[in-house]
Amino acid sequence: MSGERRVRFLPAPPNGLPGPVGCYGPSSSYVTAVWLPILGPSTFLAWRLLAGELHHYPGGVTLTLDRLASDLGLGSPRGEQAAVVRTLRRLERFGITRAITDDLVLVREELPPATPAQLTRLDDAVRTRHDRLVGLQTRVS
Repeated sequence: MSGERRVRFLPAPPNGLPGPVGCYGPSSSYVTAVWLPILGPSTFLAWRLLAGELHHYPGGVTLTLDRLASDLGLGSPRGEQAAVVRTLRRLERFGITRAITDDLVLVREELPPATPAQLTRLDDAVRTRHDRLVGLQTRVS
């Protein structure tokens, strides 16, 4: 996989990806408090960067793997085990992105609340934050 490969990222339609519809955008305190520990730093930052770009460019953005890796501080994008390639695979594994082709990827602009299965793997403090933040959102809605 060449680092010069260009990938077009487009916003996923609200019901365009399997799973619950998202309600937490990239600047939400919920995504930092709960999704960061679930995804890990590089995957979380990749989603936040892509979702932020799509907010500003709703028609989509095209990035080279070199540029994406550089923006995330992940080093060379060369090879299947490159950190940026693993990060993109992880985004898809969590249902945050969906590769339509090697060069076209749909991206959720908002994330749903974490699932019970995801929460059971987390520290008690993160589960407490989840409960508090979901409770706040429920009271505001």
